[in-house]
Order: sequence, then C-alpha cells, then structure tokens
Amino acid sequence: MARFPRFGLELPPLRRPEGPGRPAGATIALEALGRAAEAAGLGALWLVEGPAGGLDPVPVAGALAATTATLGIGLVVRPSGGRHPSVVARDLCALDRLSRGRALVALVEDRPAALDRLDEAARLLARLLREPAVTEAGRHYRVSGLTVRPRPLRPGGPPLAVGLVAGEAATEDVAAAAIADALVVSGTATDVARARRRLPAAGPALVWRGVLAPGRGTAQARSVLDAGADGVVAVVAPEAARGGSLFHRPAVLDALDALGPLAGAVG
Repeated sequence: MARFPRFGLELPPLRRPEGPGRPAGATIALEALGRAAEAAGLGALWLVEGPAGGLDPVPVAGALAATTATLGIGLVVRPSGGRHPSVVARDLCALDRLSRGRALVALVEDRPAALDRLDEAARLLARLLREPAVTEAGRHYRVSGLTVRPRPLRPGGPPLAVGLVAGEAATEDVAAAAIADALVVSGTATDVARARRRLPAAGPALVWRGVLAPGRGTAQARSVLDAGADGVVAVVAPEAARGGSLFHRPAVLDALDALGPLAGAVG
C-alpha cells in the first residue's frame, strides 16, 4: 500500500457552467476543496473523465497541482470512452512533473463486457510508463517503438489502479490487476471480503469505491476496511457538481467529515 493513498475523494465529471448557478455560500471551488482535503488528511483527490462536452480533467488537475502541496491528484479514465493509453500516459507524466510526483491514475469500466479493453489498456499504459520504447499489437491498441515524453518523475511511473466499478462486477476477472498497484472494488463489505479472499497475499492493494451514506459515512468506511479493504475512495454524487469547478459544499464537507477521523487515525 506504500504506493497508493489510503483515503481519497472522487469528484463527479466536470461540466461547463450553466446559468447563474447557486449562491457562493452553497458551493466550494476546486482549489479550496483541494486544500480542505489536504487539511483533512486525505491522500488523493480524483478527477473523472466525463462525457463529451464536459471539461477535460487534465488541465484542471494541473491547476489543482499548483494550489496543493501534499495531496495526490488522480485521473479516472474509462478506456471505452476513447482516450488512447498513449495520450493518458503523456498527460499523466506531465501531471506527475507538475505536481512533483503526486499524480495517480485509475482505469475503470462500468460493464463486464468492457473487460477486454480495460485489461489491454492497463497493460499498455503500464508499459508506456515503465519502459523507454514500447511496441504492442493488440486487439484494441497498436503502437510501434513509442516513447512517451516527458518521462514520469518517479521510476515505474505514477501508481496505477484498475477495476470494475458498478453492479455485481466480478472483480477477480480483472486480469490487469496482476500488474496494477491497486484493484478497485465496489459493493458491500461482503463483496470486499470476497475480493480480499481471491487476491494473493502479495497482490495489489484493494481499494473500495462508493458513495458514503449521509450521517454514517465513517461507520460505512470502517466496515469495508474491517472487511479487508486497504483504502477507501468516497464518491461525491454527480448532482453535487454545480458547473465548472464548483461543487455543492454540504455534499463535499459530509464526505470529508466522514473520512477525516479515519485518515487522522492512521496519518
């Protein structure tokens, strides 16, 4: 678990501002949110690649890097969305340098039908981050003698997570977990315990991802940790995004309040 943050917060996809929005007191800007997450002891803030028409999380992540000092800055990418692993690698390496070694990446899918592409994308991304020149001819991706520049700041590149993040997904079928730093799981504490039993002792970290219930988020997070999770990523619901890089303050603070006591206990 040394390479992967124990507690993180995942924000909804960033969308373009629409109309006058909500009063300033009801929202929190991304930069202030990053500082609040840092103060709460969280290890990472995750930005999600959204549908076409939304704001690209990569330049936003660069801005976040400039306003934080210790917070990991993660990009969540769905390979089925069309972004090529070579583009992900280039953006990630640039972010790693801008943040002085705080970049992270998670490749995830919602559907088991997308597993083949997920596995291939993760393996290619790992090679691009770890090897100076890569040739690959797969079912979904082909590269020949490709070197990603800039090179990552850290040997081996930023930490990589993979996983299926919806429904009754069979996380043990994510073959790319064998080369990843973390396997992302969802569901209940029982699902976490099942995934833990199937992971080898020397396998990747097991990170639970989900929405924390209002008022009992700390207990919920503790239950999945007790079931065998190595870390927790709390998801802020999409309706909490107010447009641009503004988020509903109560929803964000509720998640930070839930994870803060746990992060402080292990920090």
